[in-house]
Amino acid sequence: MEEHNKLAVRYNQDVTILNRQVVMVAWKPPRTGWVKINTDGACRDYGRAGCGGLIKGSEGEWLGSFAKSLRSCHAFVVELWGVFEGLKLARWGILISLK
Repeated sequence: MEEHNKLAVRYNQDVTILNRQVVMVAWKPPRTGWVKINTDGACRDYGRAGCGGLIKGSEGEWLGSFAKSLRSCHAFVVELWGVFEGLKLARWGILISLK
């Protein structure tokens, strides 16, 4: 294996070689007639937290987005807030488009 594909980790004077694999990541649109919600959340030790996300259609078009400031909480909870707010936005957008 080539040197650039290896990562050396030093822990308690032992060296472990970890194999790395490069994986290309790209956004893929949903099937026709569907939407995709992408969300993320972040928090800091000193109390700042927030989440955000966006909704795109099957042609990659922007349909909506959001950002929300949160009180201090665990990273898992911040991520869940992002999913919750994204689903609320998707539901609201669907209801608006039906009118």
